[in-house]
Amino acid sequence: MQPIGLYVWLMADRKRQEKTHQVENTPTNVKSRRMGLVDWIIALAQTAIVWLLMGLAYKSIGANRPFRDSVTDGTNVVGQKLMTELYAEQWVFWIATNLFPFTSGGMKRNPLILWSCLCSLQLTVLLGCTVGFNKPRPINKEGLHA
Repeated sequence: MQPIGLYVWLMADRKRQEKTHQVENTPTNVKSRRMGLVDWIIALAQTAIVWLLMGLAYKSIGANRPFRDSVTDGTNVVGQKLMTELYAEQWVFWIATNLFPFTSGGMKRNPLILWSCLCSLQLTVLLGCTVGFNKPRPINKEGLHA
């Protein structure tokens, strides 16, 4: 998904430059989009579909907890899709991706040192996602670019 997102962004920037007749390579402020109710329903349905398909794939290869392990696959794929489409709500899916390892019980089985390292990493990434989700909101209310 990441190469696809990069390609989409580069093509959108090229179209913008052609429209405004700017050919120089200058940094571009990107306006983030907001999701409506239908967008949320679609995103949650896509998450559920990826979750179930990956759970079935993991089950077919003999995973112990196939559907518990595949939850983050759904949130990752949809989060990346929303990032590519410039939705600010992508951060909700990244936050969910970082919260599921704590709630799924997967970290209970790890030794103490590994568990503490994983918790530290997950909490750091979760903090970054939370800041990323909240940062553009006040700017958008003022009508500036996110």
